[in-house]
Amino acid sequence: MPQATMNIMSFYNQDMNHADPDSVYNAWLDFNKSIKGIDPALDNWFYLAKATPDEVVYFDAIKEKEKVISSVLRKKSKGNNVSRNDVKGARFRAWSKRIPAKGPENEREDSLVAFSSLTGGTDRRPARFHLEVTELQDAPSEKEMEAFTRICKSISGVTVPIWLNACPSAYIDYAVFPHRHRIGWMAVVPGADISGELSFLAYDEYLPDIGTLIVTTKDRFSILNPEHIEASQAAEVALNKLGLLPEAR
Repeated sequence: MPQATMNIMSFYNQDMNHADPDSVYNAWLDFNKSIKGIDPALDNWFYLAKATPDEVVYFDAIKEKEKVISSVLRKKSKGNNVSRNDVKGARFRAWSKRIPAKGPENEREDSLVAFSSLTGGTDRRPARFHLEVTELQDAPSEKEMEAFTRICKSISGVTVPIWLNACPSAYIDYAVFPHRHRIGWMAVVPGADISGELSFLAYDEYLPDIGTLIVTTKDRFSILNPEHIEASQAAEVALNKLGLLPEAR
């Protein structure tokens, strides 16, 4: 049975003077490069420029910057003549493999396809880097926590997050506070050193100048496991009491 997709999301404040497509693209590359080498499933990224039942066209998201930006702007402007520098909050997204028009060859290949996106900030919303990972190629189950903590730490090192968490999207129905950020499996609590303060956690680590990485379960988080749900909810309640669970925007 395939694993549920793990969504890693990092929200951060963005200077609106650097919310233009080129700046957002460069930030996106920094995030993608930060996780390169952790696992082969995360080493390459391809922007989908065109998709029909018979043909797909990909651009190398790292090597073909101008093609990617031009394609994003064409889709965003919908044919209107829009100045490149006037565009704020552009979104860039890519897949870790070139998927043929007929689809992945088998279930295993499908599970190894990761997704990366960055949505630039606007005056109303923070910027958000989003990484979807179903399976890692070289990480056995007993090493998954280590691999995913490396991913979270690497992403946090690019830009200090307002909040970062890793969890299946379906966990949203179990979060304790609907108006606040959720935890799930992992989270980075910004600007605070609470390492060792929550004894029920599976793992925690202070990241200097960033915050504290917390992990609720040793095994990969699953909403089908009541103990996993309880562990995440307990962490959310504890952080909220400490005033460290920010409101979602």
